[in-house]
Amino acid sequence: MNGENIIIGLKELLDAYQNYSKSANDDPIDLQSFSLWLFQQEAKKKESTEVRTIHEQIHSAAIHGSVEDHISFILLSMQKLIKFYVKKAIDGTQLVSIDDIHFLLYLAQNESMKKSEIINSNITEMSSGIEVIKRLLKKGLIEDFDDPNDKRSKRVKITTKGLEEAKKVTNKFENVHKLLTNGVGEEDKFNLLALLHKIYSFHLNIYNNEKNSSLNELFEKYIGKN
Repeated sequence: MNGENIIIGLKELLDAYQNYSKSANDDPIDLQSFSLWLFQQEAKKKESTEVRTIHEQIHSAAIHGSVEDHISFILLSMQKLIKFYVKKAIDGTQLVSIDDIHFLLYLAQNESMKKSEIINSNITEMSSGIEVIKRLLKKGLIEDFDDPNDKRSKRVKITTKGLEEAKKVTNKFENVHKLLTNGVGEEDKFNLLALLHKIYSFHLNIYNNEKNSSLNELFEKYIGKN
């Protein structure tokens, strides 16, 4: 570092200390307090820059593509990022997909479920759900039996081995959740949760009640009238 840069740095530090002294009022002025104040000021600058960057990205989205385009892109990209973390969470277990985890966790919270119930609860295609169940049955993580109230249906329940496997991934899965929501404050998390819940409820209703409708029919019903 040359002499000129040292002088500039000292001047910035002196200006910062003078501003700190003015804001300190009757509080004791010491190096530790000043360092903490300076750190907080730099954090505020960084946060302001990040907010400005987000607004610039949103503005760019409006110019180069619709906001809906960018929201959809982010949601789809997040799905891939979630798979990236889940792959790490199930490393060293007998599970091979996020559906394996969800099926086991559902069954860990219920005495038993119909095969169709657990598949629909997980928002999974019937054929894919059946493959997950077959895989978990083969590994002895769940077991199936005739439904006593409906001989045409099969019910499944988690085994002791399955419970042990579920416990292995529970803590890892909680860490995945924390990683995914890291970087935003508690208030932002609650706001995000409220928005995502609205979106999820809207589309879950369509999934449960209008599976046979075409995309054009759905668009006309929910968007075309706006």
